[in-house]
Amino acid sequence: MLLSCGCPNRPSRLNSPKDWSIILNMSALKRSPRNVRSPRSTAAMVKHLPSAVAALLQSGKGPAKLTKVDTPDGVKAVPLADWLWDKSQVQAQAALDTDFIQGIKSGLLDPTNYGGYTVQDAVYCDNATDYFGIAEMKACDKDLKEFIAARIKSYAEYTEIMFKEWYIQDPKGIAMGDAAASYSKFELGVATKEEPFYLLIAMLPCEKLWGWLSQQIESGINDTNVYSFWIEDNLPGSHTLATYINENAVRFGVDPQKAMDIYQQGMQCEVDFFTSGTIEEVN
Repeated sequence: MLLSCGCPNRPSRLNSPKDWSIILNMSALKRSPRNVRSPRSTAAMVKHLPSAVAALLQSGKGPAKLTKVDTPDGVKAVPLADWLWDKSQVQAQAALDTDFIQGIKSGLLDPTNYGGYTVQDAVYCDNATDYFGIAEMKACDKDLKEFIAARIKSYAEYTEIMFKEWYIQDPKGIAMGDAAASYSKFELGVATKEEPFYLLIAMLPCEKLWGWLSQQIESGINDTNVYSFWIEDNLPGSHTLATYINENAVRFGVDPQKAMDIYQQGMQCEVDFFTSGTIEEVN
């Protein structure tokens, strides 16, 4: 018997939360091997990093280094990553309110939409591997170069597994939606036109946002939510890119306003990508 959600163009979907509970309670949920932890999560941040470089991402090692920024009350010294995040709360809330994230929380996100988003995200990560490669070639600082090299290994390992599990032979054969394609184009522009440290700032929104989103929907973790793994995987870890950025922004001569422009563009790309996960039409 087919279950329908009333969408005539997409059969075999579940009609109501009751239908979901019937199926999910038939057996204990087990994590599929296809649910690979994204390298964009904080939990995966230290993978492949030399211990000395990993230590640079751990907070609590001493007084935070501060960046001078212009505020309505004059110039203030603040941790750069904290300032970027605090000024982006409208976008953070917009991401939380998307049907995609709320569907993750409730467990009722259409599996077709989750699969479509995940396949695009794998291609996005494959593209990001190349962009990190551009930044690595441009980097002169030893620690920065090692950090970027570790990111390349993590992203490459993830995409290799994902492509195998999702039967993707050639990522060029995947037609990314407008939102995902725009996100990749934005990061390519940062990698090619800006100093390497700015690419880390462009990548920071997803790390901070995904961790925050997981905290906001943590109540959705339960034995019957098939997406509990997504929430658990993306809860913030002790080693963060934000720590590295806060500690090194002044050393690399970061322009706070340029950093804000890049950061908020990355945040909007995240919002648009999540939004597209449930509304984009298949042509």
